[in-house]
Amino acid sequence: GGASAFESWFGFAPDVAGSGVALTGVEVVKLLHKGVVVDVFGNPTASGTSAGAPWVYTSGWAYRKHSGGPTAVFNPADWQYSGVEALVGAGDQSSASRPFPVRSFVGGGAEAAGRCP
Repeated sequence: GGASAFESWFGFAPDVAGSGVALTGVEVVKLLHKGVVVDVFGNPTASGTSAGAPWVYTSGWAYRKHSGGPTAVFNPADWQYSGVEALVGAGDQSSASRPFPVRSFVGGGAEAAGRCP
């Protein structure tokens, strides 16, 4: 796990490595800074396993679009999705049916909005 798994999958070392977070693709995720919600992914009042829920990415990924957020309220339109099982059977990022858009985000984000140091 950790940095070696990241490097094996993406083909380059991570900038920061830690113990990580294990997600299945249906959870609500909140990004906090000094106890304040900075960004939210997923609808906390609905089940991510609901048929047609746009944020379900089981065995796949979700990616914030350049034009969106961060926001403390989830908006599905602010995110790009791989679709369910987009990474199943892939040995690494380059062999995935829909690879994660690595190192492609361009935007001001929380730093530009003054929400993070």
